[in-house]
Amino acid sequence: MAGSARGFGRVRKLPSGRWQAFYSDPTGATRLSRSGKPTPVRHAAASTFSTKRDAEAWLGREQALIAGGTWTPPAARQAAQRAAAESANKGTPGETFGSYAARWIVERRTRQGAKPLAPRTRTKYADMLEHDLAPLAPLAIEHITPEVVSGWYDTWTPRRRRARAGDTGATQRAHAYSFGRAVMASATSAGGPLAGQMNPFSMRGAGSSPSRRREELATAEQVDVMLATIRPEWRLLLQLGLWTGLRFSEIAELRRKDVDLDRRVLRIRRAVSGDKAEPVKGPKSEAGDRDQRVPASLVADIRQHLRDHVGRSRDSLLFPSRTGGHLAPQTFYGAAPGDKRRGRASVSAGNRGWYHARTAAGHPTLHFHDLRATGATLLAQQGATEAEVQAFLGDSTPQAAQRYVRAARSRMDMLTDRLDDLATSGGW
Repeated sequence: MAGSARGFGRVRKLPSGRWQAFYSDPTGATRLSRSGKPTPVRHAAASTFSTKRDAEAWLGREQALIAGGTWTPPAARQAAQRAAAESANKGTPGETFGSYAARWIVERRTRQGAKPLAPRTRTKYADMLEHDLAPLAPLAIEHITPEVVSGWYDTWTPRRRRARAGDTGATQRAHAYSFGRAVMASATSAGGPLAGQMNPFSMRGAGSSPSRRREELATAEQVDVMLATIRPEWRLLLQLGLWTGLRFSEIAELRRKDVDLDRRVLRIRRAVSGDKAEPVKGPKSEAGDRDQRVPASLVADIRQHLRDHVGRSRDSLLFPSRTGGHLAPQTFYGAAPGDKRRGRASVSAGNRGWYHARTAAGHPTLHFHDLRATGATLLAQQGATEAEVQAFLGDSTPQAAQRYVRAARSRMDMLTDRLDDLATSGGW
């Protein structure tokens, strides 16, 4: 079976003499193999080609879609085309859930700016449609009833080996349910093929992940140890996560031009997307587009960081990779001391990343996101309102802010109880 590689994708000659073309997902998406090893998601042409030139031409067209920002998984496009043809021939009633959902993925627009879904999101939805919601795909959308959805939900089984022991895949099922509910919400809305009908995805709580939201807080002592341990060029990254509440994706895209120390603000206008085809995006929400205040105590550290670690151009990244591009999360995380899977680099002085720092601080399960949670909790403990904490986090919804304010109030309850103990026992 002959094959050849090119700059984008691959073509290979099959025993039949025809040619097959395929390429790896441009967002870097992976799925677990039967052995539990992550493998790249591949997209192949729907049919084989009579000549190598035709196969390479198909790859060229796919590459152009990616470069133009209009790419969607080929399988989703094919299903949408079939759905459009079916609708033209016999109208929307009778369209299958699978074809409607595939078209929904292609035509869906975000709430912010009415933009198409991000490539990574489209890939994720197409993957859930192909695997998790496969039993519903061949059914006509008018035959998707609450009973049918309930039956699918109760008999759903994980398609992959779970990465952690005890993980039953319930989180994946919840995500698939939320996706199905969103699709049918469009189908039953005004202008949809089932306008005015009830959304069959109506099970209370089925779209919520059963896993408990885990957030741990860092202490002042732990932060001091981490700052002393981590590589010098990343110390400010930790401080920004804690004292400004910025997300890693927002920090990784910060540039010299975004720093205004006279006003003590950081201009947050962009974030790293993690998508190779479109590496920079807008903030996570409309509220994420903001001027974030910087504590006065950080100004000197920021100035020092700009002198020592940032290029002179206005577009120079505050935390560049060795090649000058965006700092990848896996590079920043590094490896925990003693991690044999990463070899000698795991214990070398040059690999003092996040995992190394948190282990040195005695908190090996701390997530970088927990620094943001720590800052929000400390702010709430100082009497900040929910709206103020929400502004600090750059969130468009109040749920997270409410959680931190409740935590602060719980602490105040505990402290008040301690005062009560002192008042009744005396001796203070």
